[in-house]
Amino acid sequence: MQLLKKVCLCVCIAAPHSVEPYLTMATIFEEQGEDQEQLKVLLVAATLRRRDYDIWLKCAYLAKKLHNTELAERCFSKGNGERGIDRVG
Repeated sequence: MQLLKKVCLCVCIAAPHSVEPYLTMATIFEEQGEDQEQLKVLLVAATLRRRDYDIWLKCAYLAKKLHNTELAERCFSKGNGERGIDRVG
């Protein structure tokens, strides 16, 4: 896993606007139970792919799990899109 993280980091540096390595790193962090690190890379991915509501919603639920209500609300409002959902439940 460490090697895969390093490879993803190298790709992020070489192609900083590519979302895929951030999503891969988020999956690695998720599997390792590193929620805070997972949230950080998911926020980068969500920022790069602003209209991907699913990434924003994943950030919202993860922020809520980490008791960061303010961030959860901001992410949820960005993930809301045209879904008509108004709050993190």
